[in-house]
Amino acid sequence: MRGLRFLALVAAAVLAQSCTHNSNVIVYVDCDTTALNPALDMTSVHVTVTSGVDVQQTFFPPSNSSTSGSILEFPATFALVLPPSRSGVITVDIEGLDEQSQAITHGSATSTVHVGERTNIYITLDPGGLTCGDGNLDPGEGCDDGNQLSGDGCDAACRIEPGAHPGADAGTSRLDARPSGDGGVQDVVTVLDGGTVAPLSGSAFVSLAAGNGFSCAARHDGSLYCWGDNSEKQLGIAQAQSPLLAPRQLAGSRWMATTTGQYHACAVDSSNVVTCWGRADSGQLGKAAINGQIVQVTDADWAVVSAGAYHTCARKLDNSLWCWGQNFSGQLGLGLSAPDESDVPAKVSDDLTWAVLSSGSGHVCATRSDGTLWCWGSNSNGQIGVGTTITAFVPTQVTGTGFTSVGAGASHTCATHTDGSLACWGLNDSGQLGDGTTAQQSVPNPVSGSDWAVVGAGASHSCAIKTDGTLWCWGNNSTGQLGDGTMSPHLLPTKVTTPAGPWSTIALGNGHTCASLTNGSLYCWGDNSKGQLGDGTTTQRSRPILIGAQ
Repeated sequence: MRGLRFLALVAAAVLAQSCTHNSNVIVYVDCDTTALNPALDMTSVHVTVTSGVDVQQTFFPPSNSSTSGSILEFPATFALVLPPSRSGVITVDIEGLDEQSQAITHGSATSTVHVGERTNIYITLDPGGLTCGDGNLDPGEGCDDGNQLSGDGCDAACRIEPGAHPGADAGTSRLDARPSGDGGVQDVVTVLDGGTVAPLSGSAFVSLAAGNGFSCAARHDGSLYCWGDNSEKQLGIAQAQSPLLAPRQLAGSRWMATTTGQYHACAVDSSNVVTCWGRADSGQLGKAAINGQIVQVTDADWAVVSAGAYHTCARKLDNSLWCWGQNFSGQLGLGLSAPDESDVPAKVSDDLTWAVLSSGSGHVCATRSDGTLWCWGSNSNGQIGVGTTITAFVPTQVTGTGFTSVGAGASHTCATHTDGSLACWGLNDSGQLGDGTTAQQSVPNPVSGSDWAVVGAGASHSCAIKTDGTLWCWGNNSTGQLGDGTMSPHLLPTKVTTPAGPWSTIALGNGHTCASLTNGSLYCWGDNSKGQLGDGTTTQRSRPILIGAQ
């Protein structure tokens, strides 16, 4: 096997000085080397670190040419040791080199390094690489080459062939896949990774929500962004109802958390006010309103809000629980005599110990401070978890205690326990219960593995984070929502390897997934037909793509 996995590149010889206050920069690098055909073969990387006007360079392997002939494997990790003089904002720029030492991939990232501390940087190399062509994707071209043949100086993947003059199209010169202004000209080669808009930067993402074709996320600085489908003005922006392919900031600057339903969204701010917007025909906004109107829900003592398909539930600061909106399946938890829908928040029981809350399409689950779990609403597939398929019009206790997190999906539910175990129940037609089968379950059914910390449920897939920060997904994968680079369903938890993590927050939509790392960086993947991934395109992604970083 010629593959060479570089796990411990220490660039101390070039980038470090002897000092007890050196800073460690851990760089996580990934590249989809199979994105182009033929696949990319990288034998070394050229690393450039820029700090102010100071520029230092090194190679791995430590040579300016790849004489070993070994192919690098990804994902990979290496370390940079920086002296105190290079603290502050740095830019790490990486070029992947082929056997002829030609740059065929590129990626970069900027971060702030503090003296004596460890900093994690995540870089995805663009598999478009440095290419040949004239910068125009002409009719009949699979890429900017003039044909799809090799042997003419520019191969079928638009890479310069060994010994050829740069540029196979007549009268052209060498181009690259990086932005204009870097000494080259931006090429138009189509690659599988990388959006058309620059990722957001400046503040960590602290709350994520994925709905039916749209997404929203709140940041540490109090800003709130939404993107994707806007057919019902569910993005909270008073403009044309066309999709937004990139995150757009909403009015306000004190947002703490957000949630999304089928066609509406809500958020709670630092004054404990809940605001909702989007579709309003079932009362899901919590006040009499018309579609697209932005309204504030009565009272200013809300702590947590969770939106279902056409209903919404929220917990107050006193730990009471309230629901409003559609109630056809008893999802408001108010009993048999409750109306089919209501635009006025109504209290769910007299209990004042509600804790974690999750609304599914037509059912709701919530834990109490004693570790018990209660569910109610639609139960046609056993998603309430009490051994029947009978609708539950009031909160009904799920057997067991020690529940710590819960995720309610379209027709299934998953929950974690204090002992690190995980169980799922309900519909299992796509393997969303993660037990290796497609058999429906009406009571909690164990998922293999241990050390599970938090779980989320989508329309027909599930994801969970372990205590070590790794992210695992399973179930339907028809749009790449499991993030493993394939579109094959998985009946058992499958690890999301790029980036490696550590992950902290997850949000699952109908066919897409968003998650954030502990450093506040936001990634999304899966269905992108409405721009719900926020990368500026409608290209489906089967691996996480960076949407925003701190």
